[in-house]
Amino acid sequence: MDRSMDVSGLGLSSVLDVSLPWDNEPDPSTRGGFSLVYKRDVPLEIRGSDGIDLPADVSALEAITVKILERRESSLLRGVRVELSSEANLWFLYVHELDQGSFHDLQDQQKLMLDFNDYPQLLLRMLNSCIRDPAHFVGLLVMQPGMRARLDFMENLDYKWIEHLSAPLEVASEAAIRESIVYRYNKMKAVTVMLQQRLTTLATMVKGRNPGLLLQFRDIVQNGGTPTSPRGARRTAGVAKPGGKLPDASFNSTLGV
Repeated sequence: MDRSMDVSGLGLSSVLDVSLPWDNEPDPSTRGGFSLVYKRDVPLEIRGSDGIDLPADVSALEAITVKILERRESSLLRGVRVELSSEANLWFLYVHELDQGSFHDLQDQQKLMLDFNDYPQLLLRMLNSCIRDPAHFVGLLVMQPGMRARLDFMENLDYKWIEHLSAPLEVASEAAIRESIVYRYNKMKAVTVMLQQRLTTLATMVKGRNPGLLLQFRDIVQNGGTPTSPRGARRTAGVAKPGGKLPDASFNSTLGV
């Protein structure tokens, strides 16, 4: 028997919709006419080059948020920017940016067999491979002196490692870092307010239509997301009759109603 809570018929689909709206504040990453084409958390192995000691709070493997941005003119690719940031350290922001001229330098140095127009797709494939198959594809974030770093994409062929690409990185300017922190803080604040409003709406709707279900929600919240027991949940749900007064008002304050 399925003992999960049935919320059908309560008209909650719009309340439970997780596609939260966001205001029109522009992402500072898109400054200079760039457009965001990729954003994912990628597991990267962080290492220090010779003479670089990593902070104690930096783990060997961290989920780094990677953005790929393009600047185009009349569909022609004019610039590529890659940004690496970390939710564990808001001041962590490294940038890899190339135009057609600097790409040709990188192409010559690393013998890349592709055109500038294909470079964003190469980056995208390498990043997704690190996510999907970390046993064979590894992203190494190597911290270097002079506020620099590099992102190496390595493939394990069982008998040897092959380096596909090494992307040079620089620490973003202090102004860009501050803009990024303010933007991320404001976005998180807006999402938190939106979630609180939806939670309040949800609690009000459930309280009016099925008070017993609200008690089950309280049981789940108070026990860290897991009901104490299905049988206990049924007994709790039977305490309040539809339209009756809830025995405990503390949960109402938790939900903001």
